[in-house]
Amino acid sequence: MVDERIEERGLWESFHRHLVVEIFEQLRDQLGDAYLVDFDPTIYLIPRPAGQARPVSPDVAVTLLAPEPSPAQGLTPAPALVEADDVLEEFEQLAIHVRRRDMPDPGDPFRSQVVSVVEVASPSNKGLFGAADRRKFLAKRHDYLSSPVSYTEIDLLREGERDLPQAVEQLEEHSFMVWSSQVQNHLRHHWGWGWEPAEVIPVVVLPLDYPRVFALDLGACYRQAFERNRWALRLE
Repeated sequence: MVDERIEERGLWESFHRHLVVEIFEQLRDQLGDAYLVDFDPTIYLIPRPAGQARPVSPDVAVTLLAPEPSPAQGLTPAPALVEADDVLEEFEQLAIHVRRRDMPDPGDPFRSQVVSVVEVASPSNKGLFGAADRRKFLAKRHDYLSSPVSYTEIDLLREGERDLPQAVEQLEEHSFMVWSSQVQNHLRHHWGWGWEPAEVIPVVVLPLDYPRVFALDLGACYRQAFERNRWALRLE
């Protein structure tokens, strides 16, 4: 369950860092050698054939080393409250190349390619510190969703704006939510989960390179962030 006192006392920015570290560690430890997981790198989204490269920074990025299957985890994602497709208008495969900034050469021996990013919403993302930060976050999200990269957004804050994509907008009624999306052929497929404070945080789909997905145990990440960083003591 989500402890609402963290948000109510204005402590989310500290907990946000702890939670992102736990998500990073779960992905790093369970995805296996086919993937590299990086904490807050800068990624360039490069439009082709024209346009300037623009840097964006996710909370967690997953980089594919080689086209090998990810290991089974023995976890089953919770049934999605929302599952839908968006038609990608004039979509061209690899029209946008997504690379790690420190590995800009697609012919490098590691064949590294960013295939998935994770964003954990913060108060600034949701406009609580001003409209400029909100616009920057939405522009970054737009760049991800306009590319072949898979995207996951985790929102454990009740306050602030959401501006959800139409495919998952029915999640708006829930206190907490996660939605993710993956390009599948010429569609961007979406999953969504929403829940209330007294409910268990679900296991969710974190999409990788199609058709691979990872079952992210978000509840375990939350519990570990809470317990390892002594949040029970912080909230006394």
